[in-house]
Amino acid sequence: MSSAHEVTGLLQSVVTSLQDRIRRPDLYFGFNEAQLTAVIPISSYWLTATFYELLDYFDIFAQYRLQPTEEERRRNVPSRAHVIKTVLTLHACQLLLGFVVDWLEIGEAGNETAARWAKQILNHYPPHHPSTDSWNADILLQRIIPTVIYGAFLLGRQLLALAVIDTWVFWFHFTSHKVQWIYRNIHSIHHEIYTPYAYGALYNSLTESFFSDIMSCVLAQTIVGLSNREAIFLFTFATMKQVDDHSGYALPWSPFSIYGRFTGAHGVYHGIHHQKWGMKSNMENYFTFWDRFMATKYLGTRTLHSPPSKAEVDSWPSQRRAEYLAQLKEQKDQ
Repeated sequence: MSSAHEVTGLLQSVVTSLQDRIRRPDLYFGFNEAQLTAVIPISSYWLTATFYELLDYFDIFAQYRLQPTEEERRRNVPSRAHVIKTVLTLHACQLLLGFVVDWLEIGEAGNETAARWAKQILNHYPPHHPSTDSWNADILLQRIIPTVIYGAFLLGRQLLALAVIDTWVFWFHFTSHKVQWIYRNIHSIHHEIYTPYAYGALYNSLTESFFSDIMSCVLAQTIVGLSNREAIFLFTFATMKQVDDHSGYALPWSPFSIYGRFTGAHGVYHGIHHQKWGMKSNMENYFTFWDRFMATKYLGTRTLHSPPSKAEVDSWPSQRRAEYLAQLKEQKDQ
């Protein structure tokens, strides 16, 4: 087989493989794929949050907790019931938007984007069929390499879409901390939780939820040109990572912790942002390139286990301050 024929045959295998993945049945349990872009991420939010709540309730993997449980009771402002009510309200709005998008028929049901790209390339190359004299290894490569290339193609699109989300969220977040009116009226609600827990990950104002969370996802899907199926995967991963970042745990074998070891954006990284001393640092969720570029990456020496400063304790409500000082006295007496 000549080199030209090998290259042509490989390209034909790649694009034909992509074309073969055009459309599958788009109804799952009564939902189509446009609706599932809202249903699956929301379901994954509560399933992931429940997993971490069970760890906390049964005191499993306590060695991987980022902060002591009693910190939550002392420092967080809203009750858990209020947080649940707020997040459920936001999710109801998200579901409504997802069904409106479906009604407007926005988005693509399957991998039509990839298939369209494949068809354009295939038109530039003549058909090629390996002869019976071809090595079996050549035929095998023409079956394996297209799958690898296709997987890399899809992964690259997901990472690009995550970068779009991260860019939009970073600049919204950065502006929220720079402009006091925006922080006070829109973003401050999220920072009422100083010691994060799983289902408080999306405890936001409705305005922030729309302009930050929803708009970033819509832009990512539109700019990258993701199909609904690709968007389901992207939104689910992004949602579960948000829950993991706020869970209060750093499980070393969690896929999100592993992802964070590559990107630098993990639960500890975001946990620092929820502290008063780190609130203007670590504003990204999925990467760290904007934090490095804008010099907002935390480079100090304090950790999530560092005791609060005297100024911080003095700023607490009297009852919480008294409880903390009593706890310190008890520890000294032991």
